[in-house]
Amino acid sequence: MLHACGGAGCFEILRPTQTNLIPMNTERSFADRLQRAWQLHAALTTFMPAFVPPNAALLPATFADFLESLAELNLNVSSAEMSWKEGSAARLALVKDLQNRALLALSRVKSNAAWKQQVPMVKSAADHLRGYRAATQPLPTDAPAEEKPRTTQANQSFGDVKVLLDKLIEALKWVPNYDTGVPVGISLSSLLALSTQLDGLNKLMAGKEQSLAAARAPRSLAYDLDQPPRLCLRSQMLAIKEAVKSQYGGTKSPEYLQVKSIKV
Repeated sequence: MLHACGGAGCFEILRPTQTNLIPMNTERSFADRLQRAWQLHAALTTFMPAFVPPNAALLPATFADFLESLAELNLNVSSAEMSWKEGSAARLALVKDLQNRALLALSRVKSNAAWKQQVPMVKSAADHLRGYRAATQPLPTDAPAEEKPRTTQANQSFGDVKVLLDKLIEALKWVPNYDTGVPVGISLSSLLALSTQLDGLNKLMAGKEQSLAAARAPRSLAYDLDQPPRLCLRSQMLAIKEAVKSQYGGTKSPEYLQVKSIKV
């Protein structure tokens, strides 16, 4: 608690209590928390007499099964993240390739004096595509499960790239006899195919993002939100500590002192 004084007199500034706040999770923190839970389980297996909590869900064998299920949830999230990263890298590579092709298409139009009239239109479209910087899309955050998914700015920007590419294609269609099929990489058919490919990647990434959210949601619940009668990891670890304290003689018992410092 702090005290502050001003023209209206002195008043107290209350700070939120920190003990009950759950920190923001990261991939590393999920793994660290699971490791600490295994440390707690290991401690329970050393106690003599054996640890027998009033809630059978907290028995060492049952607790171990629960921890194994958390490990599987972590693996599911890791797989979804890897899939998302691969798709994101493929889409970014395609955009860079498209921007290079836009330069080549513009150079082709400039090279023919007969197309001088079409150069400004093509140059404008090519410059907009080449100069556009699609936002580097960060890995979606591990938002609470109940939070409504939002379209990211990066997804919007990649959609804009698709629009700019289509504008370049339309501009090239106005160039008489442009599409001779050579060079193949900047022919209208090739650019149209790449436009379709980018559209497919944008849709694919939207799906991958939702798959990642779907993998994270049950993990968030299992770690931090009780679903009666099942307790989350945080609640189970706190309950185990209380049960140890009760069974082995309070806060001074060796058993409780062994588990007391294991962070929940």
